[in-house]
Amino acid sequence: MLELRTSLRIRSGLARFALAVIATVLTLALIEVVLRFVLAMPAGSYIGRFDAELGMNVLESGPTLYGKNGSLSAAPNRDGFRDVAHQAAKPPGVTRIGFFGDSYVQAAQVPLETTFFR
Repeated sequence: MLELRTSLRIRSGLARFALAVIATVLTLALIEVVLRFVLAMPAGSYIGRFDAELGMNVLESGPTLYGKNGSLSAAPNRDGFRDVAHQAAKPPGVTRIGFFGDSYVQAAQVPLETTFFR
């Protein structure tokens, strides 16, 4: 009789564990579906491409970036940066300053005219 009770407790525990695993997997699958299909953003430039000459990632040639406040049309220049087109050779009397940093320096979610480096 004791063996039967122990066996039933083990089966009951395994059944509860299996139900918990199934519920977790189904919940994660539902979250995945919602994030991929319901809240999906349209295609656009998110990360960019690797430029071997510069040795870094630059923006794709597509004109649209997406951020928290929707989309922003900002075509990158020929070098792949979200900036005006600069001459390859530096004009005399001009000092060029580069700003390097994280996504806050990139300022991808604001119009180019309102960035601090403009």
